[in-house]
Amino acid sequence: MAAGDDASFTVTVTGSPAPTVTWQRRAAGAGSWTAAGTGTSLDLADVTPADHGTQVRAVVTSTQGSATSAAATLTVRWAPVLTAHPADVTGLADDEVTFTAAATGNPAASPTWQTSPDGTTWTTVPGATGWTYSRTLADADHGLQVRAVASNAEGTAVSEVARVTVDAPPAIVAQPADATVDLGTDATFEVAVTGRPAPAVQWQTQVDGDWVDVPGATGTTLVVPGTQDAHGTRYRAVATNARGTTTSDVVTLAVLLAPTVTDPQDVATAPGEQVTFSVDVTGRPVPDVTWEASHDGVTWTPVGTGTTLTLTPTLADDGLLVRAVATATLVTGPASVTSAAAELVVAEVPEFLDGPAPLTSVTAGVPTTLAWTVRAADATARWEVSRDGGATWTPAPVGWTPGTEAAVLAARAAGPAVRTVHTLAFTPTAADEGVLVRLTVASPGGAASASTVLDVVAVADPGTGGGSPGDGTAGGTAAAREAARRAARAPPAPRARARRARRAAGRRRSPVPAPTRWRCWPSAPCSPRRAS
Repeated sequence: MAAGDDASFTVTVTGSPAPTVTWQRRAAGAGSWTAAGTGTSLDLADVTPADHGTQVRAVVTSTQGSATSAAATLTVRWAPVLTAHPADVTGLADDEVTFTAAATGNPAASPTWQTSPDGTTWTTVPGATGWTYSRTLADADHGLQVRAVASNAEGTAVSEVARVTVDAPPAIVAQPADATVDLGTDATFEVAVTGRPAPAVQWQTQVDGDWVDVPGATGTTLVVPGTQDAHGTRYRAVATNARGTTTSDVVTLAVLLAPTVTDPQDVATAPGEQVTFSVDVTGRPVPDVTWEASHDGVTWTPVGTGTTLTLTPTLADDGLLVRAVATATLVTGPASVTSAAAELVVAEVPEFLDGPAPLTSVTAGVPTTLAWTVRAADATARWEVSRDGGATWTPAPVGWTPGTEAAVLAARAAGPAVRTVHTLAFTPTAADEGVLVRLTVASPGGAASASTVLDVVAVADPGTGGGSPGDGTAGGTAAAREAARRAARAPPAPRARARRARRAAGRRRSPVPAPTRWRCWPSAPCSPRRAS
């Protein structure tokens, strides 16, 4: 009978006198009998599965003796009852997991297994008809629900649901990319990771070849200020969970710097001489440099590229302005900076038109003036003397008065060339014998020099008259003057003869060099040029 029904056992007895009937019962598997009731019937109300297999018997007793019936067995039928439920499982893809269930029932329950992705729609697993169910996990099984269904003729029972967790080691599904930012802006690196359980992400940077954690830099996004020191810094993301660790690609931060350019210097030169303007630039990326030129400072024309500009100017280029424009492309777009303008001054090298001969005779104690005529533009003059044949030069001595003032030449547009007489007034002494006197005239186009040697002649001896050499007084008597004339016609003294011989030889051999004229340019060293 089914569980919950009432069971009734009946016996028929005979005997005289009439016997009494006592019922006994014994639970399934028990060894002893216990009293269960009296009378010819025994009712067991609301039997349960626990009563299944219970045996009952009747014991008949009278004054004539006793008899015991054969035992009757109670069979109770009931629907399945789950006594063990499947448990949740956790594993990796390709792991094999096993679910187990157990149930009671009469007749014996038959199990089947079912799975569901959402707990609503259930699908019976083909061939899974035992109390254990084994399955090889796939990543798609994550979140799968599993249950056992026990069935017999009395009914069906369903187990509790077991859930499947399929872990996965961390994986990078979107790598971070290199970042380029302008100075003062932030760079952002991003990484996408998967894994179960969800991985923790830590960003690292490379310091002296070692990877170290960036303090506080966790999560899939890293924001880095774009400072100059950050340029070239390398980063990576490390994802970790209980199943392992993985590392992203290494990325690099580039910080772009706006261009800078130094100012070119003014240049002064002579026509036809090559000159070079130059600038230094900084920036990241390295800026491109374009040179521009202008005659009025308003309209500018490109004339070259690179950090240097080389020109071979003519007089028409005098006063030309040049500047450099440095340009680079930043993240925000092109950026440029312009230098100050430099001026090109073009002027002819000064030209000596006339002046003293290579040898200039002067009289000791008599004021003398040397004068050279020079054609030049914006010229300055410098007088110098040498007492060692030109090995060393010093400024003209105190008391020697130049007709022009020396000045420091600044690059500026040259004026027209003019003829200028440069003078040096002085009173020679015998100590000035053989002194080289040099005039150097400089203009924006260069410099030129000319020189002469002083031949200092003593004041003529007036004889024995009232005057004395060099005192400026007249001789006394006519006889004395005549004696002086005879002395002038007389053969010279040995010292005088030697000096006259030197002068004569000098005129024949021209041992005194021609005046040295120097050509100098800012772009090349000075070089001497002898006057013809």
